[in-house]
Amino acid sequence: MIIARALEIPRLSRTKLAEQLQGELESAGYDVPEIEVLERKISWYRNHAESGPLEKPWSTATLEQYPLTPEALAAVLKVWKLRTMKGTNFTIREAKWAARLSSVQQDIERLSLDARRYAHTELLYQTSKRPFDSTMLDRLLMGLPPPGTGILERLSYALLPFLAEQEKGFDNVLGWTLYRETKDESEKKSDAVDEEHRRLANEGVNSPEG
Repeated sequence: MIIARALEIPRLSRTKLAEQLQGELESAGYDVPEIEVLERKISWYRNHAESGPLEKPWSTATLEQYPLTPEALAAVLKVWKLRTMKGTNFTIREAKWAARLSSVQQDIERLSLDARRYAHTELLYQTSKRPFDSTMLDRLLMGLPPPGTGILERLSYALLPFLAEQEKGFDNVLGWTLYRETKDESEKKSDAVDEEHRRLANEGVNSPEG
């Protein structure tokens, strides 16, 4: 969660983000670190991520070291133009994904969004030293619904691989999801029993006495 938030909202100050994280961690049932500890982790993740060569701004000059196929270059330049007009960054990593996705996504606004989403998620996996799994992004790209229906199930499916910290990460999130699913099922069964009791009670009250 810390690594995801640190890279997700890079312009938010460390202290404000640390305060938000404390609330999120507490509500999810984690041990809550001190503000100073969270600030140090946020700084480390941000500095580590931003220092990578693929996080540098893209331009045609970068093609010598990071080549793109000629067929994809026109679409990449259109995304670069869109980002430049909006005053937002366009990294070498994003250009790589824009090129890869340009044959299946012709809308430039959508291509820009998809390239950022793939690049951002790949960076999260890379920073957490885990192999990149793009299954969820591929499903979204092709208009398929995410597996499962519960919010926590979708969240854990998308984020589990890089939510793991030095502490309990993977087991905590998975355990919390399973706990919530079990609890929800238990509550549904309890509600059904209560409803049946109310029905039987009403039938007893309304039936003629013998």
